[in-house]
Amino acid sequence: MQFSILTFNLLYNSAYARLEKILNVYKPDIIILQEVETKEDNLALLEKFNYTLADYSNSFMYIDQVFGIATFYNKKKFKLTSSRPIWLSRGLFEYIFDVVRILKGKGQLRSILKTDFICLSNNKKLTIYNVHLSAMSTNDIRIKQIKQALNFYQLDKMTPTIIAGDFNYPYRRKRLEKLMNKYDLKEATRNLTYTFCSKKKAGYFLIQKILSVVVSKIYHNQYKLDYVYYKKLKLIKTSRINVELSDHFPILSVFEL
Repeated sequence: MQFSILTFNLLYNSAYARLEKILNVYKPDIIILQEVETKEDNLALLEKFNYTLADYSNSFMYIDQVFGIATFYNKKKFKLTSSRPIWLSRGLFEYIFDVVRILKGKGQLRSILKTDFICLSNNKKLTIYNVHLSAMSTNDIRIKQIKQALNFYQLDKMTPTIIAGDFNYPYRRKRLEKLMNKYDLKEATRNLTYTFCSKKKAGYFLIQKILSVVVSKIYHNQYKLDYVYYKKLKLIKTSRINVELSDHFPILSVFEL
């Protein structure tokens, strides 16, 4: 059975209302979103496109808005069996923002969202990891974060698995590739040279704007932050959807389960 998965960083929810354009054309079976506003009424907007919310997890807060990650699915093709967040280590800047967030009584620690499904057509299992690693941090922290997810992956490594999302990993990617190869995870996004365009970057935090400018100078405004890794699936194709709704491009991968 073939199915498709869409990963998309929404740029502080700004692209969410315009997802209709993508969903009507590509009709992904599973959608994993990053930087989505996690208010109940906001998450419910995808229901009109016949998608069901599997789960969400808060990541950070800006003023009175809480943003996080969310996974949706087509219930005609999949049945949700379980879901859980995997709490992640934090960098220095995130510690600072967490103090404000905790005082406000909102949000949670940054996490990776693990969701388990059963395919209704063949009764096979499928596990999805929705990833949004730290932006304002170092690759050392990001490697540590992805290892925390891989520890869970090791417990059930015989299940067909996809680990995808915004890795925030634009440079020295050999280290990331080596780690994923160690766990026999293949990259579905090897054909993509970039998934992000800093010209579209808004950014709420000063340090984030500074980092964006520095990296854009090195990588000429276009660089790769979004990845799709998989195991025990057959990759059919991966494509970048070239719509300028966010600073990230939506990435669509098609697999056979």
